[in-house]
Amino acid sequence: MEHLFSFILLLFTLFLWHTTNAVSIQDFLFSPSDVGDALPRIPLDFLGGIAVAHFSVGTPPQNFTGIFDTASPFTWMMSTECTTDGCANVPVKDKFNHSASSTNIQLPVQLDWDYPDGTHITFTPELDTVTLADTIPFPRHVVGDASKVTYPAGYVPVANARIGAGGYRDDLLDLDPTKGKGVPSSPNGVPSPGAGTMKPPLRRAASDDHFSTGRLMSGSGGFRKRGPPNAVGEFAWVLGSDRDMYTGELYPLDLTHNLEKDGSPFWKVPLKGLSLSHSHSKEQFFGFNNNVDNENEDNGIGSVVSSTPYLRVPPAMADAINKALGATEKDPNTGVYTLHCDARHNAPWLIVHFSQDVDAKIPPQQYINQYEHVPAGKHAQGCFSTIVPGNDDRTVTLGGPFFRSFYIEYSFLEQKIFVAESIAHTGAIYPSKGEEGSHSQYPSSPAAADTPTSDQQLPAQP
Repeated sequence: MEHLFSFILLLFTLFLWHTTNAVSIQDFLFSPSDVGDALPRIPLDFLGGIAVAHFSVGTPPQNFTGIFDTASPFTWMMSTECTTDGCANVPVKDKFNHSASSTNIQLPVQLDWDYPDGTHITFTPELDTVTLADTIPFPRHVVGDASKVTYPAGYVPVANARIGAGGYRDDLLDLDPTKGKGVPSSPNGVPSPGAGTMKPPLRRAASDDHFSTGRLMSGSGGFRKRGPPNAVGEFAWVLGSDRDMYTGELYPLDLTHNLEKDGSPFWKVPLKGLSLSHSHSKEQFFGFNNNVDNENEDNGIGSVVSSTPYLRVPPAMADAINKALGATEKDPNTGVYTLHCDARHNAPWLIVHFSQDVDAKIPPQQYINQYEHVPAGKHAQGCFSTIVPGNDDRTVTLGGPFFRSFYIEYSFLEQKIFVAESIAHTGAIYPSKGEEGSHSQYPSSPAAADTPTSDQQLPAQP
């Protein structure tokens, strides 16, 4: 509820300004219609299993590396005014100085925001120029100037900013150009920022509200998705739909609309559960509420989150799956289970069962990682599972292993995601009880997994 209040407060502030500044919910989004006819591709690097992108803010531009976050409605940067522990080790030259930007407009509100990984920020929303990958400009965009940043104990940040690509309420993103709604009013005449748009958007071309993520090149041998930090060219965030990045059918999945339970529907889809696909034997199913039999009950939610290297699942499910994988130890501080590295080759595929009769199958090299430097006492168990305990009993956070394994398309207007097999063939996607994609295969070597380098260790907090 705190998140909803913060976002409503921001929207109410924008409403008060919109008559003179024409501020719109569109200013939160990176719309393809703003960048011409070319298909914009923004390279994504992976640091510690987390997707990051390079962008700049202001005039003249100030450069940042931001976590690409499909669960955040805000794009923000550390401010030069930030002196909290989270900012202490970041040089002033790598922080945002709003007074040095001639295009910066500060909005008269300050907000707090908490992220699932434990990050907390206090920020001032501002309008400014944002440029993605040095070449894709957005003359006006809402950004957050973060004056306070704190991380949970042991967390190792991989960037000093975030790029928001989700986390909105669906009724805040009414992009239907035929409706032409402004901010509706409550019975007492006070504007209600919980629905509608700030101004009617222009009619846009079909699929113009789509963005997508996925692998740019086929083959799997060199797909390590790790450093050095300036490595680019293998994975991308595309402002639009890119048929060259997937093979086979593109499967649509409707987002959840249970706002009371799920808050923002972006990018959350109903789930039946998970299973392990053992060779020559029946799948081992893991449902919600300790359901291990009925795959037809739609009790869970799968949230596509690019800002975590883990698959967070209900605690009981995490324990059951990792025991089935042969895990012998769980770190009490991080929730991470250690495994023998043979599991990267011998463990079963992990299957995500979507409620809309689509299954996504992930090979073990994608969800079991190898330590670059094995923690003390774990030399016989040099690998770890990215399946870790989450915060509730009905949410599966589809983080790094899922995010990297497939081509994913995201649509605000249709309120769907679309999933297809990547041209890298790092996972399979097919109808439930149907045949797997004919191109699906195990990656040709363990190099396909996201093993962090010595200077890019996974965050301590899952």
